[in-house]
Amino acid sequence: MSGMVYEINTEVWLREQTWSSANGSDLADIPDGLIEEWARMGIDIVWFLGVWKTGAASRRICLENEGLRASFEQALPGAVPNHVVGSPFSIVDYSLRPEFGDETTLLRLREKLHAHGIRLMLDFVPNHLAVDHPWIQKHPERFVRGAEVMMEREPHNYFRVPGNPSRILAHGRDPYFPGWTDTAQVNIFSNETRRALVEMLLAVSDVCDAVRCDMAMLLVNNVFKRTWGDLSIKEYPSGDPPEFWVEAIAAVKQRHPDFVFLAEVYWGLEREMQEMGFDYTYDKNLYDCLRAGDGATARNLLRAPKEFQTKLVRFIENHDESRAASVFGTRQKAVATLISALPGLLLYHEGQFDGRRVHVPVQLDARPQETVDETVSRFYKRLLAIAHEPVMREGEFQPLAVREAWRENVTFHVIVTYWRSLGDQRRLVVANIGEHQAQSYTSVPLDGFSCPVLEFRDLMSEACYYRSRNGLARKGLYLDIAGGAYHIFRVQPAPPGREPDPDSE
Repeated sequence: MSGMVYEINTEVWLREQTWSSANGSDLADIPDGLIEEWARMGIDIVWFLGVWKTGAASRRICLENEGLRASFEQALPGAVPNHVVGSPFSIVDYSLRPEFGDETTLLRLREKLHAHGIRLMLDFVPNHLAVDHPWIQKHPERFVRGAEVMMEREPHNYFRVPGNPSRILAHGRDPYFPGWTDTAQVNIFSNETRRALVEMLLAVSDVCDAVRCDMAMLLVNNVFKRTWGDLSIKEYPSGDPPEFWVEAIAAVKQRHPDFVFLAEVYWGLEREMQEMGFDYTYDKNLYDCLRAGDGATARNLLRAPKEFQTKLVRFIENHDESRAASVFGTRQKAVATLISALPGLLLYHEGQFDGRRVHVPVQLDARPQETVDETVSRFYKRLLAIAHEPVMREGEFQPLAVREAWRENVTFHVIVTYWRSLGDQRRLVVANIGEHQAQSYTSVPLDGFSCPVLEFRDLMSEACYYRSRNGLARKGLYLDIAGGAYHIFRVQPAPPGREPDPDSE
């Protein structure tokens, strides 16, 4: 079964809403008509990014960072300093930012979404907290502690606690990049830290239906040890603690059995984190293949076991990645079509349906005006309507073999195909994710077809083709399609007496 998540950058989006007052608006004031529109699009979960309180330190640090300032100016000329608000992942308190509403807003928003069959997703950032979080002063023992020699060697990875300069703490980071200097690294190998984080997560779970867990793999024991070495050893000197996520997810599911956990995860740890209890994990591997136009690897990824694929989150953009219209260009519609009926959870980013091209850093509260690309908008309206059909969301999924059309023709490597079936409904999805014309044969499942001729009607263009069953059984379906081309064929028996198209075999 497939579902759909719609990600909204709350700060930026809310500023642009006509129903939002100039002084800010209660998120629960979202018009019912807009929520109804989301429901008609097939959206199951709305993820409001960046609703939690952040501190003044993040904004100050962002303004001091020349690299970030340059990215702000590139995305939104004149952004500095008025539109810099700091990172939504530098959290000082898991309570709603006052400009978005009061302590009842999230509960009222959730109830409003539920009335239309939509669930509410919020952020949980487990690896780090803001450098001005209250724990820094009250509970510094909950963070990874550094030393003078580390401060001297890696000043970008450590900081002194204000008011207590002899105490040095680590900035949050992953093992491959410098620290995020507006954050402090929690010590997941501390029992006290774990207890406090789980309490924090339980409080979040009381006001929403799902969480997207930022950089979730950083708290996996092996990753944490690799990142922090001896600094991570505190209360478990002779062995590793239980995995944090196993304990945390179990605690929440005991209180809210239907709660959904989505993990931002990379480095091939998707399956491991699913086994720890995550309902869904990012599929960055497929995104990278699509971006590179690597159809051969994409086809191989789609052969993974069903139980693994149904827990993957498919996307072609989000707040971390560049806009799909910018990255994929003329290939955008092909890759969007390709992911539209894959098993798992589909993630769409607000602005994607309008063809927005400017990637806005999450530290900004505004974005440049962009004209809606009507061609892209019409495309997504049609695609989502088709993708919302039961056969596309609930039908059996079968990746199909693709082979060369003739000897030494290697163009087939950019073609990806798969099959969806539910009862007598069959769909064939075809995409050329490359930029050049390509030819191939693709297998077509013929079980259940006793007719001599099959009809292939393209739901995305209204084109229609007729092919003989014997030819399909012998060779497969011949494809000769342009770079960036895409099809969703409804496959069914041809009308009685209909002959195959001439020269179709």
